[in-house]
This record gives sequence, structure tokens and C-alpha cells, in this order.
Amino acid sequence: MPSIFGPILAQMVAVAVGGRTEARAIYGEDKHYEASARPNAQFDLRWRRDSLSLGYGASLTVTPLESEPRSLLIFQGANLNYTHRWKLTSLTVGESFGYGRLNFQTLGVQDPNGLGLSGNGTGTAKPPPVPLGSFIDPQTGAITGTGKQPVINQIRGSDRQVLYQSFATNISVNHRISAAATVFGAASYFVSGAVEAADSDLYPSVKGPIFSGGTWYRLTGADALSTTATVQYAMSSRSVSSWIAMVTEGWAHRLTPRTNTQLGVGLSGTRTPDPSGLTRYSIYPTFNAGITHFTRLASGKFVAGFTAASAPSLDLVSATVDPRLSFGANVGWSRHKFSTNAALFTSVSVAGEGSTTAFSSLGGSAGVAYALTKALSVDGGLRLSYQTLQRTTLVPFTYALFAGLTLAIPVYSDVR
Repeated sequence: MPSIFGPILAQMVAVAVGGRTEARAIYGEDKHYEASARPNAQFDLRWRRDSLSLGYGASLTVTPLESEPRSLLIFQGANLNYTHRWKLTSLTVGESFGYGRLNFQTLGVQDPNGLGLSGNGTGTAKPPPVPLGSFIDPQTGAITGTGKQPVINQIRGSDRQVLYQSFATNISVNHRISAAATVFGAASYFVSGAVEAADSDLYPSVKGPIFSGGTWYRLTGADALSTTATVQYAMSSRSVSSWIAMVTEGWAHRLTPRTNTQLGVGLSGTRTPDPSGLTRYSIYPTFNAGITHFTRLASGKFVAGFTAASAPSLDLVSATVDPRLSFGANVGWSRHKFSTNAALFTSVSVAGEGSTTAFSSLGGSAGVAYALTKALSVDGGLRLSYQTLQRTTLVPFTYALFAGLTLAIPVYSDVR
């Protein structure tokens, strides 16, 4: 008798579980110790034309370790994505959420990988060839498609525990016109902010849609062009609203099989409240540039990258628009089971003297890792964070020394 699960389980089923345990000493306005555990699980199904992915992770942090009273901060996150593929077209819909207690002042020196934040982690995976057509995200300055990026905490820090939530619904369509040309479009809606009224003064609810679309065209084996248009609208629970519209022309050029460069220029228009109570309309030129390089060094693999970008950004606290310059750099080296890396990222507001929402931040990390087995690795290093708001220090220069243990186990995998 044929199995009724045959059509469902056809092609591929994969289940993986893992987690990370970390201890860290944090030095800022004061010194204290923390410990965290981050279990996670991933479930994937893939058919000939469809794929389904479900992920869940939690962060449990005990702070401070050395004295009473101690607090247990629990933050949970999950995501669900479904993709359907036709011959030349793919459609993806997804949902993600995060909910729990956080301390944003020390979040910048915590392990970023468990909360869906960008991070430059350690590992020994073989670096892939530089993908042609990977462009820089103007909001973060990160080169998409080239691996993990430098740590940056874009949300203002405050030394208090906040019950925080974030939700996002996404849909995207990609259509291949020819072997050299692709068009794409995407829409999403996000909500983020404090749950409790007592924290809404620092972290009000901010929500709104984001629409984007564009084209990608490969000119030659070494060159590709892109055109991207993005419109974002946001409104906060304080009845403040802003929008950003941006058009960018990008050029990716492969210098060598292991070196890729990106350059983009564009124009943006914004609408945002003025400190005087009026509404300000502005036009900003935008740009992004970057380079990544992979090579062999001292019998190991070496990777380095640098990015620079200028674009208006949405402030997720005030729901206003802040023009920012962003710079990022990262280097890494691995050999056999050993790897080391360092990364630095800064975002600097270029708003005028009269702005009350000019936000700047600095993040960085450096670490080493060793793979004990295919599933188990140990690592340690240093992270740093710093934030200002209109030249007033929000987060003083803070750094953390950390040591961690990471486990990743493929529980089940079946291909039919």
C-alpha cells in the first residue's frame, strides 16, 4: 500500500537543532557578568517547485551573574517562508516575529546571531566565490550575498529592561526575462516597539509598509547592472509619520575570480517632521561602494571587505528620517578547524545642528574559533558598542569579553 505521505515528503526533508551558550564580561558605565543560552531549530521541506522553511530560536540571558537581584531576559523569535517556482518565476511569502525582554544598552555587545541581527560570526566554512551582482544595502551598508556582516545596533540604547515586539510580513516575486536579465518586486509590512505603556516613551510602536522593485542585468561575465526603487512609509504611536523614496543605479564589476566591486548612485526624497513642528521635505543624493576579496594566505583562506554608503534611514524610535553615512570593514582568516575574524561598522548622522534626532552608532567585534567536531565549536573574543544622539552619549563606550560554545546537529535529512 503506497504511503499517503509520499507526495508530501517527496524530494527533501531536513531538520536541524542547535544552540549556543555564552558567558561575557561587560565593561561600560559599570562592570557586570552575563550568561546566555540560545537554542534553535530549523525545519525545511522542498519539492520540485515548492519549498517551505520554518525556524525558531530563543535567547535566555541571566544578568548580572555576580550579584542580586538577578534577572532572566527571555526573547523568542520565529520565521516561516514559503516559495513556489514556475519555469522563470518564483514567488516567496514569509512571516517573522520576535517577542520578549531586551536591554538595548548591552544588546550591541551580545551575540547578534540569535536575534536575527547582522553579525560577523566565526566559522570554518569554505568561502564561496564572490557573487557577481551582490549590491550594498543602503540602510546598513552591508554587501548582500557575501556572508555575515559587521555588527551594528541601530536601535537606541537605554539601560532598562524592555518588553519588545517586532513583526514583519513579506512577499516577493522574481521573474527571469532572459539568461541575462531579471525583474523583481517586493512588499512588506512591519511593526516594532515596546509592549508595555511604561516603556512606550522610549520605544513607541512604529509600523508601516515598504515597497521595492527593479531590474538586474548581466552585461558580461564580469559586469552587471541593477536599477532599484524603494518606497517606505512609517508611523509611530505618537502620531509621527515619515516616508522615504529612493532610486539607485548599481554596477557590479568582477576584477578577478575572487574580487568583486560594487558602485551605486541614486537620488532620494523624504518627508519627515521638523523639530519646530513643521513638515520638512528634502532631497538627498545617495551612493554606495564596496569591495570584497577572497584569497589564500599562509596555507589558509583569507577574506576582506569594505563598504561605504550614504542614504536617509528611518529611525525606529522616533519614526523620523535621519540622513546617515555608513562605513564597514571586515577581515577573516581560516585554516582547517581554526578561524579568526575582525569587523568594524559605524553609522554617522549628517543632520544639521537643529536636528533633535541625529543618531550615530559604532559597533565592532574580533574573535577566534576552533571546531572541535563537525557539530561543536568553541570561540571567544571582544565586542564593542557606542551610541550618540545629537552629540549626547546614549551608550558610553562599552566592550565585552566573551567565550562561547556552539552546537549544530542535523537531526534528520531525507531525499526522495
